[in-house]
Amino acid sequence: QKISAHIAVLPQREFEVTATISVAGCTSDLVSTIESCGPFGSGQPEPKLLLTHISVSQVKLVGATKSHFTALLDDGTSRPLKSIMFNVAGTKIGNTLKSVNELGPLKVLGKLKRDEWRGGKSVQFLIEDIARLLSSFLVSLYRYCFSLQLEVAGLFCVMAQIQRLFQKPSR
Repeated sequence: QKISAHIAVLPQREFEVTATISVAGCTSDLVSTIESCGPFGSGQPEPKLLLTHISVSQVKLVGATKSHFTALLDDGTSRPLKSIMFNVAGTKIGNTLKSVNELGPLKVLGKLKRDEWRGGKSVQFLIEDIARLLSSFLVSLYRYCFSLQLEVAGLFCVMAQIQRLFQKPSR
């Protein structure tokens, strides 16, 4: 059971990221530049952008069946950025977003688009995935342990002890 609890901390999927960007960098000019690089398809995928140190607020389910969600993404560099994720209700990520205030800083992967819904022209972020932001120390430690090829049980015991050091004391 202890091992299972710590497996959730490890990355579950890998993505190719075109660039890491701040909320302040998500501008209409950048959307225009991305659009000018198209058309996109299997030979030329659309750029995937990564936002880091993100707090999420104003999460709302939208759509006729309430299967999509919108939220504001904020990293403190500019005004919060509108975002949307489609067909998320009832999925693991959708359930996770219900407790978004307990997640801490996040990494958010997606594409930057114009929000043309109902005649709008603002910029929005189409979310593809989210993940907790691990400290760089923990990421380095994971890589080091794997490079030593520690047995899985030993790795998770070591990681569990280190994570306890970084947890906030309970009140």
